[in-house]
Amino acid sequence: MGTSDSSCLRLFFQYSSDLCAHVNSTGTILDCNPAFLSAASLNADQAAGEGLGQLVTFVGGMPDIAAAAAVPTKLRGGFANDESGKTYSWRIVGNREDEFGVIGSDTTEFDRSMSNLASVEKHLAAVLETTVDGIITIDDNGLMVSANRAAEEIFGHRAKDMIGKNVSFLMPEPYRDEHDDYIDRYIATGERRIIGIGREVNGLRKDGTIFPMDLAVSEVKTTEGRFFTGVVRDITARREMEKEILRISEEERRRIGQDLHDELGQMLTGIGLLSLSLSKKLEEQEIPEAEQLREITKLIKEADQYARTLARGLVPVELQSNGLSAALERLTRDAETLFGVNCTFSERGSNMVRDLTKTVHIYRIAQEAISNASKHGHASRIRVDLIGTPEHLRLRIRDNGSGFATDWQRNAGMGVHIMHYRAKLVGGALDISNLPEGGTMVQCQVPVARGIASAQAS
Repeated sequence: MGTSDSSCLRLFFQYSSDLCAHVNSTGTILDCNPAFLSAASLNADQAAGEGLGQLVTFVGGMPDIAAAAAVPTKLRGGFANDESGKTYSWRIVGNREDEFGVIGSDTTEFDRSMSNLASVEKHLAAVLETTVDGIITIDDNGLMVSANRAAEEIFGHRAKDMIGKNVSFLMPEPYRDEHDDYIDRYIATGERRIIGIGREVNGLRKDGTIFPMDLAVSEVKTTEGRFFTGVVRDITARREMEKEILRISEEERRRIGQDLHDELGQMLTGIGLLSLSLSKKLEEQEIPEAEQLREITKLIKEADQYARTLARGLVPVELQSNGLSAALERLTRDAETLFGVNCTFSERGSNMVRDLTKTVHIYRIAQEAISNASKHGHASRIRVDLIGTPEHLRLRIRDNGSGFATDWQRNAGMGVHIMHYRAKLVGGALDISNLPEGGTMVQCQVPVARGIASAQAS
């Protein structure tokens, strides 16, 4: 090596920010640079002749200098007299039999970051394993790469049996066949149907049970590729509770409606007859108050009619006796009486509902939509259409009211939520939209195969 090369190496040694020391095979320090001296809190005279193992506490003990130089090894350790807790990474190099270089780098911040990262990962792992929600991660091919304990309990499969399989394995038809198309379409077009939105879907347990679940999906891109994480919540118990609440609510409606019809209605009818009889007697006697009594009799008759209209809304007897179409036609006539609006009904097709419970849900959707249009939309015209096809039965309610606000989905009332739920109970879907010309359109479409049968088939 020439003089120029030696000078360059000396300058590098002297001014390097890394900790550099020149040692022999026993670890005795022959020379060291200012960075090493500063970290060791020593001067050159104090460091010279000291053993490296006395100054630096290596993890695992003092290494064999020659062996560590022969096989590149990263060592870790800090200075024995340093109370700040700084940590360093060390390498030993050498190309002479008895002279070696020791190079150290301050890794304190890196080690602290790695420790914090490990702590965060441990915390996240604990959260993933203890959360009641199932969490499943898939790649952009739809293959599962991880599943937590809650996912195991929800679907009945062990995580090791799920990993590597397509996530559609956990879905019933028709979702199973459609799932990969959703992913491909999203990657190609960015069109979101579930990703970043979330919705209610059906899941498939290991025992073949189909159950309702809330699903929220998020996307994350890493250096290893694109992944999707789904958070699943089994809502079977919630759905059963909601069904029970609706059943109790329906029974209470029926009880109140029956009381209105049988008790209050009969009482008003009786009072009306007595009042009419008395008014006739007063007229025969030419008593002036007879006219006032006749007016009272008229008001009693109107109150009786109003109570019976309310009772029909609470107990739609037309459903059981004459079917959905007749009940909806009566509903529109009663709406004109109750709300003072122009409300019409039309029917196309010849479909009917076999299950009385399902007809009640469809009827209640129409009833709620008409009530919303009248009370909140201030509509003057409402049109109800029942359209039957071989595949679907569609209920459509249109009005000329004020429509929904642009952010109505975030602030939807309980009535709208219940309409959506009723639609799901009959296997259908509810859509609410504002009409271009003003007003609102509510549509509920129910597949024939899920409870709707054609009149010809019956």
